Formats: sequence, C-alpha cells, structure tokens
Amino acid sequence: MNIPCTISCFLALSFCVFSYDFTTGEELPQENESIERSYKTYNKLFMQKRKEQMYAAHNVWEMDDYSKRYSMVKALLEALFPVLNNSRDTIVDKQFDPTGSLPKEKDLLDAISSVFENVAFFGDLLIRMHDMVQQIYNKNTEWHPILKWSVEFCNSTYLYKETAHQKHINILSMEIGYIPVEPDYYNPFKEKSRPNPKKKKKSLKSKNKRERKPRLSNHIEL
Repeated sequence: MNIPCTISCFLALSFCVFSYDFTTGEELPQENESIERSYKTYNKLFMQKRKEQMYAAHNVWEMDDYSKRYSMVKALLEALFPVLNNSRDTIVDKQFDPTGSLPKEKDLLDAISSVFENVAFFGDLLIRMHDMVQQIYNKNTEWHPILKWSVEFCNSTYLYKETAHQKHINILSMEIGYIPVEPDYYNPFKEKSRPNPKKKKKSLKSKNKRERKPRLSNHIEL
C-alpha cells in the first residue's frame, strides 16, 4: 500500500535528516578511550537514523506520479547538498582527522554526523531511483566535488570500515561511477523502476511507426 507523500511533509522530514543535532543524553567516551568505543556510542544513533532515511527514500520511490516524484527528489537533493557543503567547510576549518576518534565539540560532531547521514541518504535515493537522481545530479556540476569529498571522508572513518555501512557506500560508489561495478552486483530497484510516462509514450509511438514500415526480412529488433 502506498503511503501518501507531499512536498511539505517530506521537506519537514528532511529537516530531521539533513540537520541532525547530536544531542543524545549520553556522554561520548573520554579522550583516552579507543576509536572503536567512541564510534560504538554513535553507531546506535546512526542505525536508528538509517531506518528513518530508508523508510523516507522508499516512500518517495513508491510515489506513482512521475512528475511529483521527480519534484520531490529534486527538492531533497537541493536541500541536501548545501548542508553537505556547510558540514564539509566546518570539518575542514576545524582540521578534523577522520581516522581518529569522534570529537567532543558539538558543532564539529554535528557536521561529521551530517556528512555521514546525508551521504547515506543520497545513496538510498540513488539506488532506488538511479536514472532520476543521476539526471538531476549531472545537471548540478557544483555538487560533484562536494559528494566526492564526502564519500572519501566517510571511507576514511572507523564508522565505514568493515561494516554494513561500508557495503552501502560501496554500492553508492558503483552506482555513481567512482569505482568499477563488481561482476556479481545488480540493483533490483532498476528492474522495478517506474518509467517516465513521456518517454514511454514516445517509445510506443516510435514502435508503431516501425511496425507500419515494409519489412524485407524476418529480423526483429528488440
């Protein structure tokens, strides 16, 4: 059953997705504790956020109306990349080392969390609606270095090393063309993707034209 989605409700949801405030009620580990321990606390919150993001992305994918679905994806991406860019600026300005433990400074921690979550959410949208997301992304070339930096940042951190999160970002990297596609990889959402009705109409029109032409052989074009 499709869950009704509107631009306003998803932009409200995107505020939670894109502008995450790392206020948990739990203290992060002390500086002398291990990198693994610092990420263990965060990972619990990240996993919860991932469930919300995947639910949101799937609801967008389930929208029947192509135009509304396109407008929704475009609005989400246009909200996502400025936040990613601001988070990148904060991390660079603070000279944070992604190979170390998570920091205790709230502004920096929020920026790091924003990169983790927005990269993951972009992957959710890309995997489910590859052609649509790729089309919008390709038109906005200023987004390209932001995403590239963000993916590289995530891959440098403990959170994305040898975990399910690493698998997700590897799929994102294959879908966007950062790394070669593995021989055994396939995206099941591409088989279920909803076509652009305009393209479908044009395709049927072309097919009908071809069928009316005289044929000199029994060759059938697929």
